[in-house]
Amino acid sequence: MTARPAPAPFTWRRAPLSMLLLALMLLWMLSPVIWLYAIGQIGPDSNVAQTPEQSRALRVADWTTFSYALIAPMVVVSVSWWTRRRVVLTLTLSALALGALAVIALLLMT
Repeated sequence: MTARPAPAPFTWRRAPLSMLLLALMLLWMLSPVIWLYAIGQIGPDSNVAQTPEQSRALRVADWTTFSYALIAPMVVVSVSWWTRRRVVLTLTLSALALGALAVIALLLMT
């Protein structure tokens, strides 16, 4: 077995990528709120039939949010793993675990 390399020391040159990765995860955590706001603005009013343009816009909003929700954590985890940013990796995995628990709790409540 090979020995694991020592963690890279903190330098200010490493800070921008760490901040970018954490910003991606913050946006990932806020994406359900942004999605709810977007579909509230796009969707029809009460007792009004949905137009084809609204239907198309809602599908675009759904698929955009869905794809970002899948891609962003994978990118952050892989980049933080390969660049040895353990704090970012720990925070990301913690956020993913809390998100999974929230989904399980929502499923159990319904």
